[in-house]
Amino acid sequence: MIVGSVYGVVLNDREQNAGMMDAFGQKPYAAPPKAPVLYIKPHNTLRLDGAAVPVPGELPEVEAAATIALLFGDQLGVPVAAALALDVCEPHASYYRPAIRQRCRDGFLPMGSFVAYDLVALTKSEILTLIDGVQVHRWSLERLVRAIPDLIADVTAFMTLADGDVLLIGLAGDAPRARVGQRIEVRHAALPQLVTSFEQEVLA
Repeated sequence: MIVGSVYGVVLNDREQNAGMMDAFGQKPYAAPPKAPVLYIKPHNTLRLDGAAVPVPGELPEVEAAATIALLFGDQLGVPVAAALALDVCEPHASYYRPAIRQRCRDGFLPMGSFVAYDLVALTKSEILTLIDGVQVHRWSLERLVRAIPDLIADVTAFMTLADGDVLLIGLAGDAPRARVGQRIEVRHAALPQLVTSFEQEVLA
């Protein structure tokens, strides 16, 4: 059960980082990241059991980045279950400042069912994203700059991942975009499928 904090990681995609090397050498970055670059998805972003994602009217499209969520147990720093997740975000170009508004809107983290997992099975199968039944993206965990064990070790070197916390392992830099009215499926051979849809946000 997610009773703690949900942390995500940007710039953990080797292909994305390779394409940003020129940018990393310029201001404001000045150098490639030397440690995991984290952000928080607060509890207002969570959507479970296939609930739809509300999209604000001013956003013509959103980034829909499929990833894997690790749920941690009472043994600090040890994940006990995994699930598919869809990290929804308002498109933006800079990673220098925390993208709070872009990543933390209501419902911007649909989450699948958590199950016990095997690290080898997680790594060898690709994460697939389908929009309206058509496959639009696939990516492998082999693209990760920090594989899961290395990522956990590097994160827990400076902070605690406690019982009920969740860590999203990284995002593909070429994640697809989607818009209101579309249905999203995320698949992985070792995890339960995640299904969600995007609907227009209704303001109270």
